[in-house]
Amino acid sequence: MKAQVFYSSYHIKYEDIPVPTITDDELLIKVKICGLCGTDIYKIQQESVQSGSVLGHEVVGTIEKQGRNVGSFKVGERVFVSHHAPCFSCKYCKQGTFSLCELFKSTNIKPGGFAEFIKVPKELVKNNVIPLPDSLSDEEAVLIEPFACAWRNIKRIQIEPKDVVTIIGAGPSGIMHLILLKTMGVKSIRLVDVVDSRLEFAEKLGAEDVINIKNKKIDKFKESDIVIVSVGNKEAVEEALDMVRVGGKLSIFAQVPDNTRVQLDPNLIYHETLILGTYSSTPIEQKEVFDMFVSGKLKDATSIISHRLSLKDFQKGLKLAVEAKNSCKILFYP
Repeated sequence: MKAQVFYSSYHIKYEDIPVPTITDDELLIKVKICGLCGTDIYKIQQESVQSGSVLGHEVVGTIEKQGRNVGSFKVGERVFVSHHAPCFSCKYCKQGTFSLCELFKSTNIKPGGFAEFIKVPKELVKNNVIPLPDSLSDEEAVLIEPFACAWRNIKRIQIEPKDVVTIIGAGPSGIMHLILLKTMGVKSIRLVDVVDSRLEFAEKLGAEDVINIKNKKIDKFKESDIVIVSVGNKEAVEEALDMVRVGGKLSIFAQVPDNTRVQLDPNLIYHETLILGTYSSTPIEQKEVFDMFVSGKLKDATSIISHRLSLKDFQKGLKLAVEAKNSCKILFYP
C-alpha cells in the first residue's frame, strides 16, 4: 500500500509499505480521509518522531477486515477512529487528566492515517471506533477528533456564555474553538492573529472583534475573562498573560518548540490567574462532538476545510499549512 513515510524534517517519501496484518482482536481500516493536525506539523518540524514512521491520526474510513473476536462491527462499515485510549481507572483518569494516563500515551493506530490502511489495536477497538450514520458525511466525521480536542479544552476551563473570550491564533484550532463557543451561546469572542485572511474568516463565522497584532495594539482586548492560546510560540503566551483579567483564566492549547521558556512575573499570584494546559481528547468528548454533528449543532464545521488533496500531494499540503496564509484545515484522500 502507499503511505507518506517520515525520515527527517521535511524528508517525507510517498512509497510502498506492507498492509498491516491484524490479530483476532483488531480491525483493519481502509482510510477514506485523514486530516492534517498541528501536532503532525510540530513532529515533522521538531523531528520528534522515529524515522520510518507514518503520521496522521484524524481518520475516517471503512472496515476492510476484522478479527474473529471483534463482533460489534461489520466489514464495509464506515467508522470514525481515534488514536488514544485512557484506562479510566488510574489516578490521572480519575482526576480528569486523561492525557497523562500511561495507556493513553502508549496507544495509537498503526501506521498513521497518511496511508491507505491502518490497524486499530485491541485497546482502541472498544471505545475509539464509532460507526457512522448515513446522515454524517466523511468530511464531518474526520473533524470529530480535532473538534473533540477543542471541546475538552472548553470544558476544562469551564467557559460560560457570559464570558469575554479572546483566542490568540485564528488557524484551525482557534476557529474550532470559535465555532464551539458560538454553539454554546458565547457572544463576546475576539480573535488575534497576524494573517488578515484568517481574521476575515473568523469575522464571517461570528467573531465579535478581531485584531492583526502586527498592525494594532491589543490594549482593547485586555481584561478578557478567558484567553486561549492556540498558536505555538512563546510570544503568544506572554501576550496572553497581559490580556487576561485579574481572576481570569489562561488556557495554553498549542505545542511550542522544546526548551521554550516564558517570562512570568511571580507577582501574578496577586491576580489569582488560573493557567491551564489541555492536550488531546478522550472517547467522552469524541462521543459528545459526534452527537453535536448528528444533531446539526456544528453546521459551520466543514467551512474550516480549505484544501482537499490526494495523499500523494502531502508535501504541497504541508507547505500550505506551514505558510498559513491561504489555508485552514487540510484533508488528504488516499
